[in-house]
Amino acid sequence: MLSAAKATYVSTHAWLPEHLTEYVRAVSGKEPYLVGDFLCYRGAGGLVVVGYPLSQALGNQGLVKALDEINRRFRPSKLWLLAPEIPSWGGLRPTGAPDIYFQLELENLRVPNKVRNMIRRAARELEVQESSAMGKEHQQLIREFIASKELSQGSQEILRALPRYVEEVADTVLLNLVDKADRLVSFCVGQMGKGDWGFYMFQVNSPSRRTPGSSDLLLEALIRRALGERKRFLNLGLGINPGVSFFKKKWGATALVPYKEAVSCLGNRGSAIKILLGGLGGRPSC
Repeated sequence: MLSAAKATYVSTHAWLPEHLTEYVRAVSGKEPYLVGDFLCYRGAGGLVVVGYPLSQALGNQGLVKALDEINRRFRPSKLWLLAPEIPSWGGLRPTGAPDIYFQLELENLRVPNKVRNMIRRAARELEVQESSAMGKEHQQLIREFIASKELSQGSQEILRALPRYVEEVADTVLLNLVDKADRLVSFCVGQMGKGDWGFYMFQVNSPSRRTPGSSDLLLEALIRRALGERKRFLNLGLGINPGVSFFKKKWGATALVPYKEAVSCLGNRGSAIKILLGGLGGRPSC
């Protein structure tokens, strides 16, 4: 649990999606704790450590110290680590595929002409609307999106939890794209942090009603919202795959930090943790 002072510190220094404690609690039910400058989340089956310090002063020495303290305090049967580099600690074993977080610097952002053309093209057919809650159309779109993709169980559960996330977290931004028949064809969820960062969290597109430039139109709308709230940076999340990485790079996004996963089986109790952070797959046996 976080005290009021610690919660304020975390919310004003968050620079990764996994630093957004209300988001993690909404989609996973795990409780946040702050150990040193690192967040961890405790739930049934084990514990997740976010090995990215809130101060952004990267280095394994502070992480190892925090891992020692976390192990002493919580004695987890399994510990999962998300970090830029995996330290030699507690028998940690890499799992999953490495990735990269992307960021956009919003000050003096210059949108490439090709992207502007795609935005104009999509705007001729679609309209951006903002809403405060998800309805039946959103839930149907989520079901269609999941059915059209090969997603891990964790990723599917995160997507199904989006209505709860938007409802419970006041800082979320829900932007919808509707066509001329007033049908929902795409939506994105962002979150505005308390500090310098905004977050591009999720985008869900209709598999059957695709419009070129729709993703650009939604991202442009979220950027305008972030600028209106005086955010300096927008975290675009992980690369995920070559297509998603290309989309982020064409906007001028740059690599922020590497992303790696590891697991340590510290005890003989319990089963593998059900990971809901970042759609991690893989459940190594101990």
